[in-house]
Amino acid sequence: MKKLLSAIFALLYFGHVAYSQTENLSQTEIIKTIDSLCVVLEQNYFDTTQCKGLISVLKEDVRRGSFDKITSPINFEITLDSIIRSYTKDNHFKVIYDEQWVAENSKPKSEKQFQELLEIERQESKNINYGFQEVKILGGNIGYLKLTSFENPEFAANTLTNAMYFLQNTDALILDLRNNTGGYSEMMALLCSYFFNTTTDDFYLPLTEARLRKNGKNIVVQNNISGAVGAPKMFNSKLYVLTNYRTFSAAEWTAFVLKNRKRAVIVGEKTAGGSHPANQIAISNKFSINVPIGIMVDAATQSQFEGIGVIPDIQVSANDALVYAQIDFLEKASQDSSNKYQHEWHLLGLRSELNPITISMKTLAAYEGNYGNIELKLIGSKLYSIREGIKTELLPLTEKIFKLKGRDDLRIKIITNNKSIIAIERMLEDGTVIRTNKQ
Repeated sequence: MKKLLSAIFALLYFGHVAYSQTENLSQTEIIKTIDSLCVVLEQNYFDTTQCKGLISVLKEDVRRGSFDKITSPINFEITLDSIIRSYTKDNHFKVIYDEQWVAENSKPKSEKQFQELLEIERQESKNINYGFQEVKILGGNIGYLKLTSFENPEFAANTLTNAMYFLQNTDALILDLRNNTGGYSEMMALLCSYFFNTTTDDFYLPLTEARLRKNGKNIVVQNNISGAVGAPKMFNSKLYVLTNYRTFSAAEWTAFVLKNRKRAVIVGEKTAGGSHPANQIAISNKFSINVPIGIMVDAATQSQFEGIGVIPDIQVSANDALVYAQIDFLEKASQDSSNKYQHEWHLLGLRSELNPITISMKTLAAYEGNYGNIELKLIGSKLYSIREGIKTELLPLTEKIFKLKGRDDLRIKIITNNKSIIAIERMLEDGTVIRTNKQ
């Protein structure tokens, strides 16, 4: 399904409504708009029982004259919206006054017009690199993919393939969906396809089932895992998904289905809680309405997260989620790994990010001196390493171990004997240690 969920999210959470100028509404126009709304509800609102009650409420409000004194289109929008939400308790509903949108979307599109719109969407998607903001390798051979939206896979599949080729040799992958407000559920299914083995039972189950009502008919739409993807699958890699309160729609579903199948560890904050699909439909030449058109569930568990959100396995501040995900993987990997030294190396740096230490000026001053061709010098309140005229700030990881600012592969450790500073050790990520005595 196209960007139904993300569209309504923008309306409900960001108030993105474009009002256009028009003359006042007549009572005849108001009544016709409500009559049209009732037809749209009957044809598209998935809760048929509540739909009947809502239509009765609307007709009773007309009979009682609740709209008699309304002439402003904006006031009509607000009043109608309030009545619908008060009865249904469903914030997916949204009455929208926007003549331009109705004019552009209520008429059938020719094939030429459709292709033109598709090309506009393609270019807009390309301008944001199809939602792929960052792909890189973190310390400890951890892959990182920052995805800001789920674009049309017709456009975005090749970029996803290239990203997964780049990440294919990593031991773990962190999928960052913080602030991702969703988009195409087909793209969600394609992304998830990389993390399931075709030999497992999970592979043969649909990811989601959407039970929709459309034009008076009930239909079921499934999102299935794909066996054929553009790059090697990564079903042996440890997987983490980062979330926050703005993670919505297809992004939420990605976290939800991967968590339910115990394929990923979710780290961060509870998500927005918008699992149901909705659609924007014209009800007059001035107004449209977002209508909840169905219920989407995880096909494996028959569960959903509407109004609840996806609850992380590791609940932490979204700002710290990336660090916690790395720590969780490295701590577990270091227990049984030939790369234990490297894992511990990166863990020390990550833990210092969460719990930075402060070293007294007296202690830093004691570290000053010449160590071969390296001078440690206190400048202001910071300790620097000076070598061949190049000055580099030292950032404390512990009271005696420092990293060089801008470098992740080299650290300096202060060596003491009976509380006296006797040497430094230059420690490399590969395990090499070079000791230089203090002069």
